[in-house]
Amino acid sequence: MQETREGIARWLAASDQQLRLDIDRFSCVLSKQHGGVGCAFEFGMSLHEASFNPRLLLQLASAGLGRFIGALALNPDDGQCVLVKWVACHGESAQQDSAEVLSVVEQLANQAEVWNDMLISHQSRHRNRRNQSVVPRSSSVLPLSLSQQLRGFR
Repeated sequence: MQETREGIARWLAASDQQLRLDIDRFSCVLSKQHGGVGCAFEFGMSLHEASFNPRLLLQLASAGLGRFIGALALNPDDGQCVLVKWVACHGESAQQDSAEVLSVVEQLANQAEVWNDMLISHQSRHRNRRNQSVVPRSSSVLPLSLSQQLRGFR
């Protein structure tokens, strides 16, 4: 983490406008903006995917308002769903500013991981349900009761 913080501090002092960080399987783009840094963290969902579910994303965003710092947004260039957060940089100390930016990046990484896991879980449950519904029923098999059907969700 020390190395990453030092890299962010060097970037803040340099003239480059953007810095891309690859964290686990996601990417975070840092952009210098209006006395601060804009963080945009991709979390593995694209507007162009067949499995794109805007209702589920809005439910996640609504439920996460009090728990997470990142706001849901769409990257207009490629349709990627991103978590965004702006961090004020005071300019007094590059080390202090970089520590604040790194803290936000870590929180966005955790949020992205949670959201991605929830989306994957939802998609696999939806896929399993769809596969189960197309299996023809034998006339000798009785349908399951509601309590029997709900056991699969525990």
